[in-house]
Amino acid sequence: DDRVLPSVERAARSFSQAARARPTSKLLQPEELPKLDAPTIPFRRLKKPLQLPQPIDSDEDLNTDSKRKKKRPLPGRKWTKRISSEDRKLEGS
Repeated sequence: DDRVLPSVERAARSFSQAARARPTSKLLQPEELPKLDAPTIPFRRLKKPLQLPQPIDSDEDLNTDSKRKKKRPLPGRKWTKRISSEDRKLEGS
């Protein structure tokens, strides 16, 4: 019994120390919650950035083409004819 008592005491002490070291959370009522600080300056929306007018002599269609998403061009008529004739040859053989 004498040897068991100190080991139980040490175990209980280590459990209590671990419980004290563990972070705890406290449930608060909504009125007790910390309030947000008011902003130091009033809120204002940002203005649109100033856009400089582009020179008239620049090509406008080049500028719009560079911004526009480009589609893959459809094959020309001669290529569609050639592919269809190759398909007919494969079906016949």
